[in-house]
Amino acid sequence: GRNRAVEQHLEALAGIAVVEAIPLDETTMAVSEPLRLGMVGGGPGAMIGPTHRIAAHMYGDWRLVAGAFSRVPERNRAMGDELALSPDRVYADYREMARAERAREDGIEAVAVVTCACTNMRPGPHIGVHSRRRCGAPLTGDAFMSLHARAEPIDAGEVPVIDIAPLRDGTDPAGVGAALARAATEVGFLYVRNHGVDDVIVERARRTALEFFRLPEEAKREAGTNRFHHGYLKPGSTKMYDDARLDLKESFNWGIELDGDSGVERGPETTPENPLVGPNMWPAAMPELKSSVYPYFEAASACAEDLLRGFALGAGLDAEHFIRLRDQPVSRGSLQYYPPQPEGAEVDQFGVAPHTDFGVITVLCQDEIGGLEIQRRNGEWAAMPPIPGTLVVNIGDLLQRWSNRRYRSTVHRVINSSGRERLSLVLAYDPNFETLVDPRAFCAEGETPCDEPIACGDYLLWRFRKAFSYRQ
Repeated sequence: GRNRAVEQHLEALAGIAVVEAIPLDETTMAVSEPLRLGMVGGGPGAMIGPTHRIAAHMYGDWRLVAGAFSRVPERNRAMGDELALSPDRVYADYREMARAERAREDGIEAVAVVTCACTNMRPGPHIGVHSRRRCGAPLTGDAFMSLHARAEPIDAGEVPVIDIAPLRDGTDPAGVGAALARAATEVGFLYVRNHGVDDVIVERARRTALEFFRLPEEAKREAGTNRFHHGYLKPGSTKMYDDARLDLKESFNWGIELDGDSGVERGPETTPENPLVGPNMWPAAMPELKSSVYPYFEAASACAEDLLRGFALGAGLDAEHFIRLRDQPVSRGSLQYYPPQPEGAEVDQFGVAPHTDFGVITVLCQDEIGGLEIQRRNGEWAAMPPIPGTLVVNIGDLLQRWSNRRYRSTVHRVINSSGRERLSLVLAYDPNFETLVDPRAFCAEGETPCDEPIACGDYLLWRFRKAFSYRQ
């Protein structure tokens, strides 16, 4: 599918026009001459003559070219096995490169193809530029999409602050919906005021959460993560992309309660057929954690459902479009603890590395420390400072997919350079496991959806397997 954000980014930086999205399939073929790709950030090994050993990489919800290319198809397959490429990765059909010649003849200087890093480069994604004229002339990584560049403060109004009271009380849901849709389309991040999550709930959750993370490691590990993705994750348990360093953060995750306290009763849906709804792992060493943080989960969930009504209205859909099935949501509450960045840490060491969120939307309550940074369309990083009285909301990969990529899931990261501990209260909101994420409602007549429909839970399980070491 087309991703105009990527295309516009490339056009601006490389001075080219993207006129066609080249589909990928699983075909490989021999090529009559070595093809040399100019790799962003390319150094030794970026262009190695007739054989290109390119490491596969999945980034957010983008599918990138993957494989190891040579003149001989059988060698391609053998090298693919050697690199242990997984089945969800693809080979490029280089017959499509004939389009580069046609484009050149039409006066277009270069044709861009999304690709991934060579095996000796870290980290992806990277953009390659192929043309017969400029063969082997790489763009510089600094000029394009650096995952390590220092962030600048956001400009005034760059990330909107939206008062959602008129949505919640019904006085102007259409107006707020339009503002939410605009923010989701242009930025993918926003702040919200009058969100309904009381300060008392936030402060109690934050205070108790910090006490939990200060417990001895043994006490925390007794509440280790179970197969439902509920429980404690130690530092280094998450890895946001294939070549990333392990994240510094530690976290504690939970979902809806099944013991009747929140009105959800155990039934057949909680069996392994629904592997994201199951018992929580509240720590025996701190029994008060549940009563301290679960109210945030409930209040933030109500806020998320209000917001999803607004996002639906802003797209001209029924308000309940995204939340028709929500009696057993697979949402996760999460306490995320970021120690100070270690002195002398490498530039690619993060509290949490650049990534996009997996699910539908995230509702985040920052503390006063800061450290959240988002990536602009031009590849630069912008710091998202805490604004008192607001929550941060961002679009996840599932809502980007569900909206036929109209709403934008934006890359972000955390670097805690404050010298103090940092804590975030997070709700990753998703409806029921069986919810069909189908983008066709966002398609004009005759338009082909960018993605196939998929069950919400199936998508999340796939993403969890890639990101969390305990599921390997």
